[in-house]
This record gives sequence, C-alpha cells and structure tokens, in this order.
Amino acid sequence: MKLNKKILNFLAIIILSALSFWWTSFIFHLSFIWSVLVVIVFFRMAASVFIFKDYSLSWSKVTQKTFLLKSVVATAPLLFYAPIFYGKIELAFLFSETMAYMLMMSFSMYSYWFYINKSKIPKTKSLVIYGAGKAGNKLEEEFRDDEYKIKYFVDDDKVMQGRSIDSIRIISKAKLKTIIGKDNRYDLLVIAMPSASKVRIRQIHENLSPYFKQVKVLPTMEEILKDKNYAQLLEEITVEDLLARHPQDLDKKAIKEFISGKKVLITGAGGSIGGEISRQCASFGASELVLLDHSEFNLYQIAEELSFYKPKLVMQSVVNIELLDKTFEKYKPDIVIHAAAYKHVPLVEYNIDEAILNNVLGTKNTID
Repeated sequence: MKLNKKILNFLAIIILSALSFWWTSFIFHLSFIWSVLVVIVFFRMAASVFIFKDYSLSWSKVTQKTFLLKSVVATAPLLFYAPIFYGKIELAFLFSETMAYMLMMSFSMYSYWFYINKSKIPKTKSLVIYGAGKAGNKLEEEFRDDEYKIKYFVDDDKVMQGRSIDSIRIISKAKLKTIIGKDNRYDLLVIAMPSASKVRIRQIHENLSPYFKQVKVLPTMEEILKDKNYAQLLEEITVEDLLARHPQDLDKKAIKEFISGKKVLITGAGGSIGGEISRQCASFGASELVLLDHSEFNLYQIAEELSFYKPKLVMQSVVNIELLDKTFEKYKPDIVIHAAAYKHVPLVEYNIDEAILNNVLGTKNTID
C-alpha cells in the first residue's frame, strides 16, 4: 500500500527535523530536548500547510524556484518559536539547526529528483553542443533522457571557456579538435546558435564536420518560437546553410511598398520556394494571402505556420485552367507570384511529359 505523498512530506519534516536537531545538539554539546523538537516540528508542519501549500509539493518536479520556496517555509517558523525559547535556548543553536534542516531538506529533495528523473536509456553515443547559451542549455536538458551523452559544450566566448554546465566542460573549438584527434570521431555535433548567420554556421561546419559522423543545426528563432522541444527542431545541415548566400541588393523598402496592403496569390505556396515567398509576403504586410497548392500536406503545413495571418487556402493544380479561372475570379488578387513548378532536375528528366505539362502549361495558365 502506497502512502499519500502529502503524508510522506510530513514524515520527511519529522525525520529531517529530528536529524538536524540531533546533529546541532551534538555540535553545541547540548542534551537532546524532546519538548523543543516537538514544538519545532509543529511549527514546521503548520508552515508547510499554510505557506505556498508546501505540503502538496511534488519532489519529482522540483526546480530552482522550489528551493527558494522551501527556504521560506523552513525559516518562517523560526520567527514564531524563537521568541518562545528566548532566554532558555541560544538563538545561535536555533539558527544553526534551521540551516542544518534546510540543507538536509534540499539535499534529500534534489537527490530524490535526480533518482526519479535519471535516464534509464544507456548512453551509447557521443554528442557535442556548439553554443553554451540559452539554446544550448535547453538542449542539454532535453538530451538527458536520450542515448546521446553530452561530452562537451563548445563556445567562442573566452569568458565561458573553462567553466562548466552541470559538470559538462565548456571548451574552445581548438581544444575540442585536440581532444578528439584526427583518428577519432564523435557521433553528433549540434550547432545551437539560432541567431548565428549562415556564414558562421558554414565556418563551424567546415572546421568541425571531419570530427563528427553527423552535424545538425538548430533553426532560426522564428522556428523556435513555435513552442516545441528544441531537440525536435534539429535539422540536417542543408546546402542553403553552407552556401551562406545573402541577397545584398534587395531594396526592402521598395518591396514593402509593393507588397504592403495588397492581396497576393501565390501558386505552389507549400513548396520550398513558394513557402518562403509566402512567409516574406506575410512579413511585408500583405493585406490578404491566397495560398494555392495541389499538395494537401504542403498546403496544410504552410497554413499552420502562417495561421496568424489567416490565409485563404486553395487546393488545386495550375494545370486545371477552369478551376484556376474560378479562383482568380473569386479572390481577384492584386499580385500573383507563380512558384508552382517541378524543380528537382533528376525527377524532371525522368518525367518529361509531366514536367512540361506542369511547368510550361501551368505557367501559361497562370499568366493567361
């Protein structure tokens, strides 16, 4: 039969109070006074009930905030029983006993948390996180219950180098290369720098990819803000990440003036290019987005991503000119951006008829 967790919390107060009281009596060379202990336990149990509902706290879910709350609950009773024993027992004794009790309570609480939350999955693979900031810290938490063992954090900040996070060392890129060596490779490198430019990501990849079997990157802050676990957002390094080409000749002011307040229809809106165009049109203030794509899944994905802008969704192919004509008649767009085309060269070469039908006829239909 399992005891109620609230009862267990009261038992912990009784047992730890007895231990801290015995230890402090031993240190101060005083006899063990049961009546004093009973009064202290009474006030601590009362505090646990009336302050922050401490008695209902789950030890398996403790955080840094829990420690602060527990500290208040542990010290508040001292203000009530210290006057009772004033002149009979030294204040130094009562204060020391309270500190010993807090230490024992915190140690017990966090030890229990560590035992309960300790990963049962064997750590068979090695992982290095590049970036010891908030993103890196969040990933470290998420990888605790995973097959990957975090060997090191790597950070460019010299102030951070030499420190540690949960006993995991923060080292420089050069130090990492020395540790791994030319004849050895770790399993995974995660670049946890969501605000880094593609140029920086490319530099890190070029420098460290020979030392790892796999390299993944955390996407931009825009993606992170979707309230998902960071580990689920990790992506493979793409060609776009490594090319690091940034359009330097775009006049953003002119683009905004062109797009802002206009009704924009985008064909192929769920594809890689059409999707990015849809995002940009949304960010540049289009009054209405009409997203057209023949793929249900692609259209659903871009619609979910841009749900805040409440886009109009049209699931059809640009090859069907009759349906396309109805769509244009219904929405009467001010601007049309045509991105509906097959773009993967090997697939297009093996499916020439379909490619011509979609890319050529589809483009003509859209223009007409």
